[in-house]
Amino acid sequence: GGTGYLKQLMKSKEPIMDILQKALDEIKACSCGSNGKKGCYRCLFAYKQSRFIGEISSQVAIEMLNDILKDRNKL
Repeated sequence: GGTGYLKQLMKSKEPIMDILQKALDEIKACSCGSNGKKGCYRCLFAYKQSRFIGEISSQVAIEMLNDILKDRNKL
């Protein structure tokens, strides 16, 4: 089952890299970072993972996305 979006995203590298870039831009632009928070429900958290919020960090997410995107042309 499923919606088929993943199959469409993986036909070439551009769509998934564009989504990762948009995610990075959103996390960086979110006001929670300027307030000293590690994330919020607007940019990073999900209610179904609320018990893990203490382990989730927007800074780590930014670092991971930057690492992936810096080599986007080598994939």
